[in-house]
Amino acid sequence: MTGLTRYEFLCADDFDEDYTFACTTPPPAGSQWYTVCAKPHGNFAAWMGGVGLLGLIGISVFTTLFGVVRRGVA
Repeated sequence: MTGLTRYEFLCADDFDEDYTFACTTPPPAGSQWYTVCAKPHGNFAAWMGGVGLLGLIGISVFTTLFGVVRRGVA
């Protein structure tokens, strides 16, 4: 849908993702689950600002819709 290529298997040596395998050993052959380690945010303040802004937008929309229903307008 997005035009990105998605692979069934992940090569630990050739990937560009927001996680790494540096904190663990490779999983045993045949495993369905494996451990990954998060990478730090490039700009934590911007990340938290975005999360906070989305939270405020959600609270505003919920409050507006709940207020309309509570007053009997809907």
